[in-house]
Amino acid sequence: MQWSLFLLAGIALVLAHGLKLPLMGRRMVAISAFVAGLLLSVVTVKAIAGAAGIGRTTDFDRYVNAAVVTATQDNAPLIVFTGASYSRNGIDPDRLTLALRERGFPHRVVSLSIEAASILERDAHLEQFMTLSGRVPEVVFVEVAKDFDSRAAYMFGNSKFSARAIEQFDLATAAWTGFGILGGACRGVKDCALDSAYLGLHSALNFINEEQLSGRERNTKIKAIPA
Repeated sequence: MQWSLFLLAGIALVLAHGLKLPLMGRRMVAISAFVAGLLLSVVTVKAIAGAAGIGRTTDFDRYVNAAVVTATQDNAPLIVFTGASYSRNGIDPDRLTLALRERGFPHRVVSLSIEAASILERDAHLEQFMTLSGRVPEVVFVEVAKDFDSRAAYMFGNSKFSARAIEQFDLATAAWTGFGILGGACRGVKDCALDSAYLGLHSALNFINEEQLSGRERNTKIKAIPA
């Protein structure tokens, strides 16, 4: 069992004991105490996870680490492709780099693509790549796929409640998705209602650190796997 589970259990016990109230018959008081304990636990776990460099590890993180290794081999100007399976399956970075250099271009090609990537996921991991590598690409190609990008909450169509889906819906991306749904970037009234419900659930799971510690890896220990 992960040490983090014992840590979370300890936090929960301390908070449960410290916030225990004698007025058990007052429902609103009990609810308020529970909410206060939950919020305090959330903040504490986020602080501990951040200090330890622990996050929700997905395959995209492994691809980013491999791209960072490639990008830091030398100072060659970078061309980054970020997209979904079309880009991942259709582009061979090594062969494209070789073809460019045979034509006199010194660029190195890097792929940041994973199957079924939402535009939110592509954006977040492009930022992650630039932060970890300390490099800003000269050129970035962003795959635009109608099936994926015409729906603000596309991820809910194929992998809701996965680590990748939960990871995406922090405050900023939840707001972006919410505005998209309000603007009609969903498929009909029923699907818009479902997307709104899933958005609320995924944002809540992101906020309360679901899967933040249990079974996760330190950022420095994530394996590098080429996309």
